Amino acid sequence: MSETICVKGIDIEIEVEHFRGPTPACTNKLPEDCYPAESGEIEWSISENQETLTYEFLLLIIDESQSLWDEIDSAILEHMETQEPDEPKPPEPEPNDYEDRY
Repeated sequence: MSETICVKGIDIEIEVEHFRGPTPACTNKLPEDCYPAESGEIEWSISENQETLTYEFLLLIIDESQSLWDEIDSAILEHMETQEPDEPKPPEPEPNDYEDRY
């Protein structure tokens, strides 16, 4: 999916190949149903169809600055957390499910 993010006042067109938001830990269920928190993941690339800067110039700027890569990652994650996830969340078990097992 194509998205536009703003970093340092510059609009950057990116292609998001995959996004999965962070998952909070579950610790209030039976031990076998609990799981640790997981950080989100994102796979993205810079679109070659830039409106403000040429693709080559944008890559040159970004290649020179790791902090700019980090800022772009943060901007993408912030933007994507407001979007619909690629994968549906697993259904939460009903409270009565625990009683049915034992």
